[in-house]
Amino acid sequence: MTARTLAAALLVALVGTALAQPPKPVAALQPKTDPKAAEKADLAKLLATRVTVEKFDGKFKDAMQFLAEKYELPLVVDPRVGRENEGMAACDADDQPVKLPRLPNVRLDTVVKLLAEQVNGNFLVYPDHIKIVPTAFWLYESAVLQHDPLGLTQGDETPLLPPVEMQKAKPLTRRGVVNVSFKNKPLAEVLDEIAEATGANVALAPAVPAQVRQAPVTVKFANTPVDAAVRTLCEMTECGVIEDANVLLVTTRERAAARAKEDAQKLKDRQPPPVMFPQGAFQNPLPLPDVNGELLKLKEQNEQLRKELDELKKLLKK
Repeated sequence: MTARTLAAALLVALVGTALAQPPKPVAALQPKTDPKAAEKADLAKLLATRVTVEKFDGKFKDAMQFLAEKYELPLVVDPRVGRENEGMAACDADDQPVKLPRLPNVRLDTVVKLLAEQVNGNFLVYPDHIKIVPTAFWLYESAVLQHDPLGLTQGDETPLLPPVEMQKAKPLTRRGVVNVSFKNKPLAEVLDEIAEATGANVALAPAVPAQVRQAPVTVKFANTPVDAAVRTLCEMTECGVIEDANVLLVTTRERAAARAKEDAQKLKDRQPPPVMFPQGAFQNPLPLPDVNGELLKLKEQNEQLRKELDELKKLLKK
C-alpha cells in the first residue's frame, strides 16, 4: 500500500468518526440573563435603605423620575393624584411643584412619602411596584380609614373635620403604615424595626419572658397599620398588647387581660348612676278621667239650655 493510499484511508476513517459523533449544542443561541434582574426585588428592604437627598425644588414628575432612576424604584403614579389639592386647580400631579430640604441619612420611604404628601397623596407597596395614590384611596386601601356609616369616630363624639382629615390627626400607632418583611428574626428586633420605620411608639414590656423575646418571626407586612401589625405579632407569639394613648405596649396575655378589665371598670365607674324610682311607684297610677261621663254631662247641660231658650222665645212672643 502506497503512502497516498494510506493517507486517503486514514482521512475516510476520521470523517466517519466525526459524523458519528452527536452534534454539540450551540451556546451562542442561549439568551444571556442579568442575575440581578432575575432576583425578585424586596421592595420593603429597598424602601428601608438609608440615603442622603440634596435640596430639591421642582416638579413632582421630575422628583419621581430621579428616585426611580437613581435607586431603581418601580414607581407608578395614579392619574387621580393631585386632583383634590386644596387651593389649587384640578390638574395632574406631574407638573405640581414640590420641595425638599437636604435630608442626610433618611429612609428612602420617608423621601417618597414627603414628596407624595405635597400632591395630596401617599404610596402603597405591591409585590412588584410602588404606587402613588390619592390620600383617601391610601387610607381605605391600608384600612387606616374604615367605613363608618354613622359618621362617628371611635369615641362617642361626632367629628368636626372630614374623615380624611380626622385620620391624618390620628396617632402614628393607628395612622402609620408598615412595609417590612422578616424571616426568622427575633420578636424584639421586629418590634424595634417597626418602631424605627414608622416613628410609632412600640415598646416591649420587661414582663415578657426571654424565650418569647427571642422567638423567631417570619412575616411580611404590606400597607399594614402599625396597631394591626403589632396585634398580629402578638397573636403569633402568644403575647398581649396594651394601647395607652399613642403607645403600644407588648406584654403578657395575662397582664393585657388584667389591664382591659381595669379599663372596663374605670369606664363603668365614670357612667352616671341610673335613676331609681321607689318600689311600686308605677303599680297604682293616677286614675284617668271618665271621658264618656263628661261628654254625657255636657249633652244634658246643652239640652237643658235649649229648653230654657225655647221658653224664653215663647215669653218674648207674648
